[in-house]
Amino acid sequence: MKYNRLGRTGLYVSELCLGTMTLGGNADAGMWAAIGAADQAETNRLIAPPIQIIL
Repeated sequence: MKYNRLGRTGLYVSELCLGTMTLGGNADAGMWAAIGAADQAETNRLIAPPIQIIL
């Protein structure tokens, strides 16, 4: 499995995990409820910073 550094955090995330993360649609997901309840605008706000770091 291939891992990539997540921005400047020093954390490594598998490409499989990063590519299949679910945003929106499941507000009853336990500790992931905040991400599961994200609408399109909130999802864009969460995803934009890492994309800017990568680019």
